[in-house]
Formats: sequence, structure tokens, C-alpha cells
Amino acid sequence: MIITEDQIRALIYEKLKEARQKSVVADLSPDSSDSSDESSYEGPLVSVANGKKYLGDPSIGMSPPGYWKEFRSKLNAHINKVYPELGFKIDNLGVSRDLGAAADAGGNTARVSGSKHGAGLAQDIYMHTKKYGKYTSYKKDNPKLAKDQKLVDAIISFLETSSYSGKVFWGGAFSSNKRSLKKGQAPKDRGILEFHHFEFADEDMPNYFTKYKDELEKLGINSGQITSTKALGNLYNKLLGKGINEERQKSVTANLSQSSSDASSDGSGAIHVSDPVKIVGGSYPEKNVRAVESAMEKEGITNKFLKVAILSVIAKESNMKPKNEKPYSNTSNSRIRKIFGNRVPKDDASLNALKADPKAFFDKIYGGRYGNAPDEGYKYRGRGFNQITFKGTYKKMGELIGVDLVSNPDKLNDVSVAARVAVAFLLKRLKRHASNYNDVTSQDKANIMTARANAGWGKVPGVSSSVDRAISNTKERNAHFSYESSSKIA
Repeated sequence: MIITEDQIRALIYEKLKEARQKSVVADLSPDSSDSSDESSYEGPLVSVANGKKYLGDPSIGMSPPGYWKEFRSKLNAHINKVYPELGFKIDNLGVSRDLGAAADAGGNTARVSGSKHGAGLAQDIYMHTKKYGKYTSYKKDNPKLAKDQKLVDAIISFLETSSYSGKVFWGGAFSSNKRSLKKGQAPKDRGILEFHHFEFADEDMPNYFTKYKDELEKLGINSGQITSTKALGNLYNKLLGKGINEERQKSVTANLSQSSSDASSDGSGAIHVSDPVKIVGGSYPEKNVRAVESAMEKEGITNKFLKVAILSVIAKESNMKPKNEKPYSNTSNSRIRKIFGNRVPKDDASLNALKADPKAFFDKIYGGRYGNAPDEGYKYRGRGFNQITFKGTYKKMGELIGVDLVSNPDKLNDVSVAARVAVAFLLKRLKRHASNYNDVTSQDKANIMTARANAGWGKVPGVSSSVDRAISNTKERNAHFSYESSSKIA
């Protein structure tokens, strides 16, 4: 048989491709002779007690010495002062948790992987009372305590004191679409499960790792980015020596995906809601996508159709990059009038002069509206992933997540804050109009409800062109986010 030159070239190409694939796969194998699997960490970050490893001090983790002890004492005194007939008494249920238990919840629904307890940044308490008896189990006792509104209000008022407001958050507010409850509001769902739990704010966590900044850098971790349970979980696993080097894994995986058009990147098994979504389109910063996912998990969003829809809406709004509302200096006058109507001058000369000065322009169109003073339109112009606008909205969103956005509106452009606000904004409307959001059974249904939550629920699909356009834009971006085994509902 005669082999042509082209056939020889093709054969050589296939052999080289095959060899490259084998090399990359071997690089991922834990048996590889040059494998760089991390060994268990030994250094100042970790201590050992009773054969288990802890981050920081085994009893208090990275929290300031005496902080949680003082917290328990003050909370106990406050509740007995405002609700003496309850006969309240606190015992320490736990601050710190060993790294292995903190890194993996192990199917325990009362825990999260990457728990703040692993760093001593959370406190669980026994809540004994004369009225309800000895506290023995969160499953048995929390539902009873959560129904006592006077106790709930006492805890809320304590956390509103200057020592703890915006610094310590209560598990009783979980699943309420808020970081903090107001008096008269009751815990529900996960808030009942976590009734006994208190923790430091996500955005404050880096403060407790500052002294170990150099040590963390050796592990490839930026202390300033430890702002979520996912980031804590990554730290715990590195300290335990689990998994191959993250950056090397990304590089090897990228090489594998490029090595052959036949190589599969889809996988098979059931999807887990804590798994990161696969970004398959768009130019989105990965850390920003992960921040939104973390915010969704924090709010108890588990349905993968809804998660993709929320990511798609945010991608459409900002390309996953928090930012200030852009000036209108280069926007045509006809477009400006279409958007803002009679809030802008009718003559072109006046409008041209106004739009040339961004502060004057935003003060004119937003000033004196929805909580803004006449000169605060520029200060509270659109920011974040979904362009939150107006002082009143900044205040509401800040209260939902426990961050003062009124005093510091630029904080809305911090990635973690922007993510939490965007998710809280959408979830607030979903809870009001589509309380079964976690049970949605198709991507189209999730797109419609999420687009309506973003555009305004009063706008009806098929009637309002703006909401139809919003739904279409959301669907278009669905292709950028993919979960493996997407036929399964998370």
C-alpha cells in the first residue's frame, strides 16, 4: 500500500496529539513522579490539640482573646435585663472547630463547608431558660425559642448596640434575605436552624488574618480575599494538604481541554449546588462570578436553573464588573430625553451644558427623589453589579446585608458587597412574588421570574417590551454558564 505525504503528516499529527494528551493526563495523576501534591502544612498558622489540627488557638481560633467570652456575658446580661421572666442563661456551645470538620460539613445540614468556626470567627451558644428548660439540641430547642418574639427582639436589640452593630451577625436572620432582622420580625427556615449561632461579618474576616499575611502568601492565598466560607474552605484544605496546587491544576486542565477536540470537558455525575459553575462564554472575571455564587449559597439558593438565571441577569447588567453609572456626556440628547423625560431641559443648548458636568447632571435627574437631597443625585448614582440608585435604595440594600452603604456608597463597587447586594435585591422580589423560586423546573421559567424581578414585577411578559427584552437578554447569556449533568435539578 502506498502512503501519501499528506497521510504521513496526518499520522504524525495524531501520534503527537495522543502523546500530548497522555502527558497532560499523567500530569493530573496523583501517581505522577513529578506530582506537586501539597503536604500537610506545618507552621505558625496551625496548632494541634488532641490529635486534631486547628487554625490558630484551639479554643478561640483567630478571634481576639476574650472577645467571645465577653460577648456571651453581655448578651446574657442584656436578655435578663429586658426579659427577666425568661430566666435566661448562656453556656458556650463552641467557638473553634478542627480543620477537618470545618473544611467539610459531611452532610450535616446545620453546618457549611468552610465554616467560620474553623477560624474561631463564629460562636454557638446553649440557651438555657426557666421558661423552656435546659437547652439540649438545636433541632429540638431552636423552634421553640424562635417562636418567642420577645426573646427574638431582645437578641436583635443587643446586636443593634454600638459594640456589635455591623460587626456580629446572628444566624436567626439567615434565610430572611437580610443580614439583620428588625424588631417584630421572626426567624424562619435556616434562621431557626441557626438560632444559636453568631458570627463576624464576611467583609471583616481579612482583619483577623493580617498578622499572618506573609505566611498565607506562601500558600498562595491573599489575606484580603478571605471574605467567604468558600475562601475559608480553600484555606483549610491547603493547611490540611488536600488537593494539587490550584494554579497548576488550572494550567493543566486548560492544556488538556486544548489538546484534542475529542477530549470531554462535561463530566457525568450529579450536580452539587456548592460546586462552582463552569464559565463557558463572555469575558467575566472568575472571582466576581464566584462572589455571586457565594452570595447565592449564603441566601440558600440551591436550584441550578435559578443560579444560572441570576448569573445571566448580572452578566447582562454589568458584564460581572461592579462600576459607577457612566456619565451621559457622550449620549445623544434624544436618547437622554427618552430615558429621563421632562427631568432634563427641552432645549439642546441647556442639555448640552448640563450633561457636560456629570455632578450637575446626576443631581438634576436624581436629586430630591427616593431619599436623595437635591444635591445627592451624583452621590447616590448607579453603582454595583446591578446599578443600585438613590439613597433610599442604598439604605434598604445596606440593611439587607448589614453594611452601611449610605455613609460609604462607593463600597457598593467592592466585589463581595456588590454580589451580596445584587443577589439580595433579586431575592427580595422573588420572595414577594415567586416564593417557590427554589423549586423552578426549567431554565426558561427561571429566566422569566429573574428577569421580571430585575426589570420590575409589574411588567408583564408579552405586554411589556422592556421585560420581553430583559428575558431575551437573560436567555442569551445562559450559554455562558454551565453546570455538569445539567439535566438534573440541584
